[in-house]
Amino acid sequence: MYRPLELGLVSRYSSLFDDQRSMQDDFTFECTNGWFDLIAANLKLVERYAELERLKVEITQVKEKFGLLRMYHRGGDEVVDRLLDIAELVSASTCEVCGAEANVVEQQGWLRACCHLHREVMEPGSVLTSKVGYIDAYVKCVALLLWFFKDNSVRWVNQECLGLGGRCPSELLASSEGCEQVYTLIRRLESGVAV
Repeated sequence: MYRPLELGLVSRYSSLFDDQRSMQDDFTFECTNGWFDLIAANLKLVERYAELERLKVEITQVKEKFGLLRMYHRGGDEVVDRLLDIAELVSASTCEVCGAEANVVEQQGWLRACCHLHREVMEPGSVLTSKVGYIDAYVKCVALLLWFFKDNSVRWVNQECLGLGGRCPSELLASSEGCEQVYTLIRRLESGVAV
């Protein structure tokens, strides 16, 4: 990831990186720029939750592994684990290069989450275009999802849903529009409206 983006995330969510920063000022995100919004949204959720519950959470590593985003941490509880598990599932539908909708594919022996434009050639230096409103839409949706489904949230996100046209919520959570669709469905379920 571009160094200025990394520094911005570590600075903005410093409560999650304090111990790491005191040990070394060069915390790096071992992934490309396309997951920036997804990472920022999850750091925002974890930070808010940790503050509300008065938990100490430290992000120790952020990287791509087997085509998925992995965020490792110390502290927290099972809700923090669920948040980061959902992020991992959503990353499979988010291009790690540009942030567009994607699938995990094999490229020269490596698994990568790539959109149709980046399947042929990986462009690690591509320009990041932040998706307007994505972070807030994701945070709002995943917060409701965790509240409504509780212990079953990760399982629900990873299964096909008739109310979403047979798609998995994890696929839809890769875009602002998809987050709104998932949010609307959960609100309808909460109100007792059958789909």
